[in-house]
Amino acid sequence: MATDLLDQDQGFQDFVIVHELLHLRYSNHGRMFKALMSAHVPGWRRFEKIEERLASLIPRPVPLSTRADQSICSSCVHSVLPGDAELPAAALDNEEDY
Repeated sequence: MATDLLDQDQGFQDFVIVHELLHLRYSNHGRMFKALMSAHVPGWRRFEKIEERLASLIPRPVPLSTRADQSICSSCVHSVLPGDAELPAAALDNEEDY
């Protein structure tokens, strides 16, 4: 995907980079994740359609691990492991994935 990203505009590149960096801390697309996306990439939702289109062109990687608690981020091409990044208890209230 890195070479495909080079062909996109700077705003979309920022969106993808921030999205992936946030997954180092948050393993889902809950409220905290979305709030931080809004803080770092204002108007980030307009880039979701582009990301979905590009992600559909890239084959999903086969996870190296077969851990039962492993999942694939729905709009990303990387694996996320629950518990890798814990949210503060207050942030878990009404946490929603999309």
